[in-house]
Amino acid sequence: MLTSNRPAAIRSLAFAICLAISGGCEQQPVRSLQPASPVSSDAVDVKLLEGDRDTYAQILSSHDGKVILVDFWATWCGPCVKQFPHSIELSRKHRDAGLAVVTVSMNEPKERDSVLAFLTRQKADVVNLLPRYGAGSEFLEAFDLRGDVPFYKLYDRKGTLRYTFSDDPEGIDNCEPIEQIDRRVEELLIEN
Repeated sequence: MLTSNRPAAIRSLAFAICLAISGGCEQQPVRSLQPASPVSSDAVDVKLLEGDRDTYAQILSSHDGKVILVDFWATWCGPCVKQFPHSIELSRKHRDAGLAVVTVSMNEPKERDSVLAFLTRQKADVVNLLPRYGAGSEFLEAFDLRGDVPFYKLYDRKGTLRYTFSDDPEGIDNCEPIEQIDRRVEELLIEN
């Protein structure tokens, strides 16, 4: 009984077509289809934040000279979960140009394992924080937030808060955060 190895036959045919199109056997550099730097799950962590305002300020100052995007989110927030990958994508795209991304989860500390599992699935190899209190008034006061999430803060290279973003149109000039964040990040990265 004859059996056909279709995937191998298709690859052989595709190779022959590529050779015909390229004009022969001239060697071309091989381009990998894999990401340039895959993220190991070991690179993803979430730091329990014991302090509040002072510890947060120290973490921001550790990125001195960089543009910093802070993403306030929670696993129980549908829009946060939907938009979170964009923050990680921005980090990868602009990391070498001087962008640092910090994420701050509004989950309860006892939910650390589920937060870490989400971050690992997202390959969130950025600074990830989980404060000692959940999304209550202490959290809002410590981070100077109104309570709507997802919420973003964008700092310039001097550490000055330049923009805030939210899906909530009430009282914030920078709604539609994805498009606005992209534009403002790129603006601040080229600013001296």
